[in-house]
Amino acid sequence: MMHSNLPFMVWFKAMFEMTHRKKGISATELFSQFSEIKSEGTAWYLLHKIRMAMGHRDEKYQIKGHAELDDAFVTVVKQFNKKEESKRGRGSIRKAPILVMASYREIPKKIIKKNRPTTNPQYFKMFQMEDLKRESVNDKVFRYIKLNTKIKSDAFSGYNDLKKFMDEHNATVTPASQAHIELPWVHCAIGNLKRVINGIYHHVSESYLQNYLDEFVYKLNRRKSKDLFQNLLNASLAVPWG
Repeated sequence: MMHSNLPFMVWFKAMFEMTHRKKGISATELFSQFSEIKSEGTAWYLLHKIRMAMGHRDEKYQIKGHAELDDAFVTVVKQFNKKEESKRGRGSIRKAPILVMASYREIPKKIIKKNRPTTNPQYFKMFQMEDLKRESVNDKVFRYIKLNTKIKSDAFSGYNDLKKFMDEHNATVTPASQAHIELPWVHCAIGNLKRVINGIYHHVSESYLQNYLDEFVYKLNRRKSKDLFQNLLNASLAVPWG
């Protein structure tokens, strides 16, 4: 709220809308609902400051125990030369790579229900990446995953160094059609993220993709919270805006 001309009540209402809507709210919709906000640009900036507070709050936490690790590509709005070739999937200039981490807890065998998952998801992290080379992946993994964590991933070459440093790393060659079975929680999160982006925001800028990831993960990690608004208010007050 620092250096803002908006009333506190507008900030509180925006935080309430973001936390009580399962899929979030766009700047266009926020602008149309609040008469105190005079432009869509103001609504957009307000939402991004709140998303930054969410990301700052989750920055301090690390993944531990058992974890899944995978990468994905998100379609973004990006300026590029029309002469550049537009590919599909990996290498597309319209796609931004992200790295997804998910910790999980194994369910005791005696209480596992038939045809139900054998693990429970715990906490998630998502990062926008410049690339998925070993050095880039290592930087994120060693910073946000504790070394005694047991990691599951596919056999992507960018994860090859993890066996040298992590307590355990199981890399399995996995066909695309079976990835959601071998790594269920990261793929569940990736699928939900893409549905939120397509359904609520329709498109996101490459420059601000990390903010949208922070919002998604903040709410996902607190999916069982009974007072998410109060949690977000505390997080917003703790951010050192400078």
